[in-house]
Amino acid sequence: MSSKQDQSGYTQDIISVECNFEEFPFTCVGLKNLSTMKEYYYERWIKDLSTKKAIKQEWRMIAAPNDHLPGPFDLDVKRALDKIVFTTGIENVVQSKKISFTIYEIAEILQLPVGGSIYKHIRQSLKRLHTTRYESKNAFFLKSKKVYVDDSFYIIERLNLKEASENASARTHVTVYFGSYYVESLKAFYTKPLDLAFYLSLENPIPKRLYGILDKRSFASKRIVYDLVELAKVIPLSSHVPSKIKERLSPWFAELKDRGFLSEYNFYTEGKTKKIEIIVSNANQTTKLAPEEVFFVSEIMAALGENPKSRAYYEEVCRKVDRNLIYRAISEVKEEETFGEIKKSKGALFSAKIKRYLSEIER
Repeated sequence: MSSKQDQSGYTQDIISVECNFEEFPFTCVGLKNLSTMKEYYYERWIKDLSTKKAIKQEWRMIAAPNDHLPGPFDLDVKRALDKIVFTTGIENVVQSKKISFTIYEIAEILQLPVGGSIYKHIRQSLKRLHTTRYESKNAFFLKSKKVYVDDSFYIIERLNLKEASENASARTHVTVYFGSYYVESLKAFYTKPLDLAFYLSLENPIPKRLYGILDKRSFASKRIVYDLVELAKVIPLSSHVPSKIKERLSPWFAELKDRGFLSEYNFYTEGKTKKIEIIVSNANQTTKLAPEEVFFVSEIMAALGENPKSRAYYEEVCRKVDRNLIYRAISEVKEEETFGEIKKSKGALFSAKIKRYLSEIER
């Protein structure tokens, strides 16, 4: 885990998150009447990078018969699970397909007050994340096979809640068994870094969701353009009327700018389409490296045998790239060196691999 102090005073807490669930709506943070929401459908057209053809992607959330779709609190609980996956170690989770923790640990990660009502909400949220079904048609990207999944699946395949004692819900021992597609995605390191501390410092669920969406998109380009209606559907919001979307989102874009995540945003009209242009700031990436990250840069240089001129580049990589991806790139470079397959320098091969990983994240 990487932690460091940023300019606004909070301590960063960098974790890894799976990429598909940053790209598609898996909770309903801005929908009215959530308690009656049983299903949500989302579609879009994209260009397939391998075939260069336009394909239609369809994504559906389906609640359990006796429940509703996941909401804002469920998004927070999912982030807490992401944290536990990261601290457990992605490779360990891939091997066991599970994580274990207590209800208290979730409350502690989310900085929630200790109490029976909070523990009850956490238990309900875990059950909802377990029972919500997702349907993908050309949507969920399976990086290991470079295909889009046509199937239905669950994030949590099995959920075991074991009471430590009758009156000790805080110590309820929980085991989450992840679904096969989710595990396969982790195995292929189809992940990206996310600052959990920054996420938790945002009090409203809409900027929390915007942060996840925009942070992922910013890996390809700091300039992001969204059709307002498309953005409303992926958050998702109840209204798809451009003027209402702008009214609903404006204060949250202003907050993200004030907090330094965005450097600029601009609503404009192109033809008859209402759009927003967003410039993601480098503020969170230009913070001075923490001591453990300085050591990590030296570790990279020792592994690749690069000269001191490469240090600035590796520092930039450490700021922007998930540590699991960096280790994976170093491992692959060493493997190719063993078999004499390196045509240029190890540093050049490492750089090429990092660029490829980040481009794959943007699929």
